[in-house]
Amino acid sequence: MRRAVNLRNQGTSGRIMEAEIEHKRFSTPARVVNNVEKGLVDEFFAMYSSGVLSGEIPPCEIQETVLDFNDSTVEKLCNRNEEVGNRTRFISTRNKNRESRLKISNIRFMGGTEWNEEAVKLLTKLQIDSKCLDLISVPDPIYNDSSTFSLIDAYEVAREVLDERGLDNVRLLPNLDLATEPPDLETRLKELIDMGLDCIAFRHRPRTYASALRVSRLLSDKDVWVHLSGVRKKMVDGTVPAIHIQPLYSFDSVSAFKGYRPGGSTRSYDDGRLSPAKHPRKSPDVVPDDQDVIQIITPPSDPFLKLARFDASVLGILNKFQHLALLGPDLNCECLLCRGKDTHTFYDYGLDRERVSRSKFRIHQTLHELWASQNEFVNARTSIIETGYNTYLRQKPVIQANEHHIEGLISQTTLDDFMD
Repeated sequence: MRRAVNLRNQGTSGRIMEAEIEHKRFSTPARVVNNVEKGLVDEFFAMYSSGVLSGEIPPCEIQETVLDFNDSTVEKLCNRNEEVGNRTRFISTRNKNRESRLKISNIRFMGGTEWNEEAVKLLTKLQIDSKCLDLISVPDPIYNDSSTFSLIDAYEVAREVLDERGLDNVRLLPNLDLATEPPDLETRLKELIDMGLDCIAFRHRPRTYASALRVSRLLSDKDVWVHLSGVRKKMVDGTVPAIHIQPLYSFDSVSAFKGYRPGGSTRSYDDGRLSPAKHPRKSPDVVPDDQDVIQIITPPSDPFLKLARFDASVLGILNKFQHLALLGPDLNCECLLCRGKDTHTFYDYGLDRERVSRSKFRIHQTLHELWASQNEFVNARTSIIETGYNTYLRQKPVIQANEHHIEGLISQTTLDDFMD
């Protein structure tokens, strides 16, 4: 299979990569749209816009559909034909339109979920039958050591299914979980590198900085597209956009965390403790709660305190009062929702008949954030090559105010500190 990835620069502080997969071209670092965000953007154009202009759609080049599994749903997959059809339709429905985007899936499941050969075959087939994914994802069955059926075994099963369908040129995207014990993660990652793969995906977890450093050490100079799924948007005191920290660890593309449905059985497992660490791990997701970027006293009952907007100029996630105190009324953005408006009028999107509507604000903020976040990564590329991504981040006021809490920006941090 022809290699599709070309790394333009080598090093551990950010990477610039050009890729062409299934005739879809994209550059990194890149912001990835997950299926919930795409749904919110589509809802905006359906409810709040009189027309769709291609230039107004967030310029993200990669789109991800999250597929959640547990023991019950894997069992249904193997025993009930309708489950396969339901999953196939789920993928197809959420990938309508946006033909230019590279489309992938993110296989997400709780610790202890058992995958076997038959389940992996069906998972591969339903992804193929959706007729919209450009790569076929393969889960790591043993990231929590619950089975002897390994990621390499699963990869070979999926490869056989593709070959049987005459799809020998379609790429598989192995999914590794950062909750895996760091030495085990490193072993599996080396196996994948030795196989000559040019694309690997990871699932983000809190408190797994040691694993992220291993990824960086092994892949920072490789022609391999490194994708990271499920990063929670906020870190430190809630003002730092965690998605924009990840390129420090050689992750090329990043998607945001998708929440679970109310009452979902996997919520409590998403805390990074699926595989108990032998040694304490550090992560930019866990920091003291008493650090604030901007000290502002405002009435606690004010509804706008809970509505936050991403601002690329300072690389911060700020509520209305923080934004006014730090930046004044200028929105520093030319997206569809910010153009010609100021801070007050943007936050008025959250008003519905003079009352705050979080759901309405969420739709508008999502479209703006996807547009501004992707453009921010594009703007950073020249600096990544010239000075490194760490230097670029330190130029941003919100990052600068919190850099002593961000792993990867702390100067004394080295990989040896986290090695077993």
